[in-house]
Formats: sequence, C-alpha cells, structure tokens
Amino acid sequence: MSPARSSRFGASACLLIATLAACGGGGGSASVSVGTGGSSGVSPPGGSTSCDVTVTTADSYDKIEAATAGQTVCIAAGTYHFRVTLAKAGTASAPITIRAADPANRPVFDYTSSTHDVTGWPGSYSSSDAFRSAWRVTGAYYIIDGIVIQGANNSYNNWSINDNTSGIRYLNSSNLTIRNCRLYNNDMGVQGGGSNTVIEYTEFDANGVPNSDQSHNIYILGGDNFTLRYSYSHDSVGGQNFHVRARNATLAYNWFQNAADYEGDMMTNQASYDAGANGVQDMLFLGNVVVQNPTPGNEGKLITLYNDGGTPNPTMNITALWNTFVFREAGRGTDTAPIQFSKATLAAGTVVFSNNIVSASGARSAVITDAGSGSLTVSGTNNFFPTGSLVLPIVGTKFATDVLFVNAGSGNYALQAISPAAGYASLAVTPRPTFGFSSAPTAAALLSGSVTARAAATNPGAIQ
Repeated sequence: MSPARSSRFGASACLLIATLAACGGGGGSASVSVGTGGSSGVSPPGGSTSCDVTVTTADSYDKIEAATAGQTVCIAAGTYHFRVTLAKAGTASAPITIRAADPANRPVFDYTSSTHDVTGWPGSYSSSDAFRSAWRVTGAYYIIDGIVIQGANNSYNNWSINDNTSGIRYLNSSNLTIRNCRLYNNDMGVQGGGSNTVIEYTEFDANGVPNSDQSHNIYILGGDNFTLRYSYSHDSVGGQNFHVRARNATLAYNWFQNAADYEGDMMTNQASYDAGANGVQDMLFLGNVVVQNPTPGNEGKLITLYNDGGTPNPTMNITALWNTFVFREAGRGTDTAPIQFSKATLAAGTVVFSNNIVSASGARSAVITDAGSGSLTVSGTNNFFPTGSLVLPIVGTKFATDVLFVNAGSGNYALQAISPAAGYASLAVTPRPTFGFSSAPTAAALLSGSVTARAAATNPGAIQ
C-alpha cells in the first residue's frame, strides 16, 4: 500500500501572499494583504499588466514555450494537464513573463495520476530525466507569476522509481523569478540551481515524499545568488521546508512551519550549478518566523549547516537577525539548537546571531552550536533565550522562563506588552528588517492577517 500523503492539506489550504507595496523600502505604514485561493490584493511589483499571448484550456504547451524576450503569456483560469519547458532567453529589460490572466483565479497545472508519472502527460521535453519536472526552466530572465502546480509525484507506484519529481525544476538558468505561485503535493516544490534566482510571495505546501530525507518543499541544488522572500513554506511531507546549497543566499521575511524532518539547512554547494563555487557559502537569515513541528523526524534543531558532499575544507557563514524561533517538541533536554553548526564536517565558519527570539517549552536549555574540530566564530547580542540556556559567547542575552507571546496556541507569536523581550532589540545591529509579520500565516489567521512595512524594529524577533 502506498504511503498516504496527509489529508489535512486540501486544495483550499491558505496561501501567504505578502504582496508588498515596495520591496526593500524603508519605514512607513504600508500594509500588504494576505489572502486565500490566489487573491493577492495588489499585484506584486515588476509584473506585466498586458498580454501578448493568451492560453486557455483548449491550448497546449507550445504557445507558452514559444514566447520570446519581452512577451507576456497570460494563462486563463482552469485546470491544465501538460508539462512546460522554458528554454528561451529574455533580457533584464525584456523578460519573458508567464502569468495568470486573473491573479484572483489562478490556473492550476494538475499532474495527479494513479497510473503514471508526469511523463504520462503531454510535453515537449522527452530526455531521460523528463520525469523529474512538471515545469523545466533552462532559459534566462523568465518570470513565472500566479501559477498553481500540484500533484507532480510518483505516489502511483509507491515512489519506487524516484522521489524527486519537482513542480518547477531549473537547471543553470539565469535570472529566474517565481512569484505568487503555489506548489502543492509534489515530490519537491521547487528544485534547481542557477544564477540570480528569486522566489517571492509563494506558498510551498505538503511537498515531499513520506519518510524521505531527500525530498523537500524547497531544494536549491546550488548556484551563485538565491533569494527567498515573503513566502510561506510549511508542512513538508518529507525532508525540510528549505534545503539550500547556493553560494550566496538571502532568506528574508518568510514563515517556515511544521517540516517533516527539521525546518531547514544550508549544505555544500554543487559546482555543476555554480562555476564560481569556491568552498565558501554565506546566508543572510533575516526577519523569518520558524515554527517547529511538534513531532519532528530529526529532533533538537531548526537549522543545520553541514557538509554532506565531501567538499574539501568548506566554510559556511550565517547571519541570523530578528528571527522568531519556536521549539515545540516536548521532553527535550539541553541539546536543542536554533542553529546547529557541524564543526565535525566544516573547516570553518561564522555564526552571527542577534535580536532573535528563541522560545522553548518548559525549562529546556537552548544552545547554538554542536561539537567538532572545525574553527567557528560565534558572536551576537540582544537575543531572548529561555532561562538556563547555554549561549556563550553571544552577549546581552535576556533570559526568562516564558517570552509571553500573545497567543502561541493559535499561532500568534507577537510579544505581549509585558513580555520580558519587548523593546530589547539593539538598533546598532544591521541590516535592520524593513518588513515584519503582524499575525501568523496559518489557515485560521490568513483571512485577517497581513505583512507590513516595519517602521520600527525595537522588538527582537520577526514580529514588531
């Protein structure tokens, strides 16, 4: 009998669409709506409002794949059952845009089947790895905007062939933007490696393979610059909510929750996707909410830095600022770690950890690193940790038994006015967050929630 994917993730599951009035802007009170079912309120910045080509359910993949630099393909609402290959080249001033004709009623590309993998659906790409992707991108300057991709998996045969069919797979692409999309119930939501990749305003929901640590909601194989922002990655069926191997990565203003294994990691870059790979990787982790699965497959940590590929003498550096880390597993001892740095596999690295909130049930301690012989420099200031935590050498830590969230049980991780962490952030720390969450992007809260420009950052954590 095939392992069943969780039935609690229905097609109506909510989407965090943090549609920002301006990306990276400064203070102010601009509010960004969070909606469900593809309603994005205000269109994300940079998208085209015109249509050069219109695709309906009566059409096939050829009209999408034929688009050239500067053209916009608008896909009408409906359900589609064909694969897409994007291999043309746009430019910075004339990208190729593939978008929903109506952002409030997005097209659904559904690859669900009880008898075959994705190659059973029509598509122009027929090489031996065709089974690995529903949408395949090898071109340059593509924008994929407002598309739902679901069911690209091998559950029909108990995943006996493979466990890595991706909703979107990009290979040595350049300047790909994935925006306002939903990747649901695929073996992997997005997988790939390329140059200057941006994913924003996108939901990753219930991607993965049961009992597999090789499939994830997001799997970045490598590449030079990767950005994930304003997105909601949650409830991976297998593996992590993010698995990033890019040389330079920025993960900002995202909500990660309930990964099957642990929430995310940075692992060694794959040179085949990055000609400039030099054994050094950097990640900025800014303004994110990270909420642990109460029963994770891999306990005691939220984010891991690890050399799993035998790379000689790699260095990994992470700067984690203004994040909210919530441990929810019960009965742990003193070995929980918001960031676990594997000195046993890494030659060197740095962890900068400032203005974060680390919340853990009960009186558990929380530590930052694990043992090994690698050279590691740890610094930081003005974090909140539970009483009894082992946090040296970071300084200026606020300790208390309870951080006093507004209502952690309902997913509201804002601080009460009387919280011991309220007002405790150091404004000398840079970069400061320009956006923050005002409520949790959960099924219950999305209808009324929003992500807002953050004029002040006086509280530690991702929620002002």
